[in-house]
Amino acid sequence: MYNKGEYNNNSLKSIFFKLLIIISNFKKNTSTIEYTNKYIKWCQKKKLNKKFFKAMKEIKYKNYIYYKNTCRSNINHSVLIYIHGGSFVDKPLYMQIKFAKKVAKKMHMDLVIPIYETIPNGNATLFLDEMIDIYSHLIEKYNYIYLMGDSAGGGAALSLNMVLNSKKIYRTKGIILLSPWLDLSMTNKEIENKNDIVCSIVGNKYCGSIWAGMLDIKDYKVSPLYGNVETLNNVFIACSKNELCQPDCIKFISKLDDKNINYRFMQFNHQFHNFELYPIKESKIIIKEIHKYMTEG
Repeated sequence: MYNKGEYNNNSLKSIFFKLLIIISNFKKNTSTIEYTNKYIKWCQKKKLNKKFFKAMKEIKYKNYIYYKNTCRSNINHSVLIYIHGGSFVDKPLYMQIKFAKKVAKKMHMDLVIPIYETIPNGNATLFLDEMIDIYSHLIEKYNYIYLMGDSAGGGAALSLNMVLNSKKIYRTKGIILLSPWLDLSMTNKEIENKNDIVCSIVGNKYCGSIWAGMLDIKDYKVSPLYGNVETLNNVFIACSKNELCQPDCIKFISKLDDKNINYRFMQFNHQFHNFELYPIKESKIIIKEIHKYMTEG
């Protein structure tokens, strides 16, 4: 099933949050390398807010920590692993955790949120080693595993899916990508024409180069746009037409088309980067479609 759709929804709440983002001048944090370094240092000093994980159980596995929310109606023994975004710089935000909980509840499955090391200490190689360990641990407990990620977390989740498949660990039943950052090289010329109110090319490209570590920036473990899509299954993608990530989402969809991969693509023409996570009408539409697609897929 290949399902593409464009949406012109632009609710009052969405307009409010767009104005709030513009007024806050959040984009300035990554507008130059100097500002990006300051932002990285600020995020490093910021402690993980455990209050955000209310009612979730903190689990220590080997040297890793993840938070788990148990669904009582999880009759299929399924789990959703959520990889948070934030340019590989920030820690999980409340709205990210809340959105992940809503999706897991709608799909009647447990939720697992790993706390991975961000830059400058973390990188793609360390992340994948950690996630493969946690994934292998969860395989023993669940029949079905779904992956989900937003922004940088979306790209990281897709890289993880591809690495698992390369190791012949075909246990991912579906993957949910929300405004995913798929090419950290940011060499697609079309991104220069985007009026993204959240992300900056300069800062994101710099963060991407740090995340790559010793790997080439176009290695699929860093930039999944260049990976093998043939073994992917049930791919859900949502993005805004106005964001930097959109042109590479379109290229990725083209690759899925070429290989006849089952997917659902939703593009919102008047939204902003990571709009899916905000408490707006458009987010409710996304959650409903995720449930519908993953149930039918």
